[in-house]
Amino acid sequence: MNEENSVEGFYQAVAKLLECEAHRYTTPLQKRTRWNNRLPGNGRFPGHGIVRYFGSTHVLVRLTNPSLNGLFNAEAALDAIKSSLAFVEN
Repeated sequence: MNEENSVEGFYQAVAKLLECEAHRYTTPLQKRTRWNNRLPGNGRFPGHGIVRYFGSTHVLVRLTNPSLNGLFNAEAALDAIKSSLAFVEN
């Protein structure tokens, strides 16, 4: 599987867990300049917070709804989001 497709799939899985609209993935720039560095980036989930994928072993989770903060690997991040959602619902 291509790394970019796996990252996009990860963001889609997080959007599905948080029950928000589909994540609009933007391809990272190869070379940033002052003219092309205007997009906010990936991992923003309005009303919930930020989940940033830096690599399969480094996923930063900063959510307010449900409340969850930490640095996880990709699988653990999805599991932590699932468990925090289950905790909020109960």
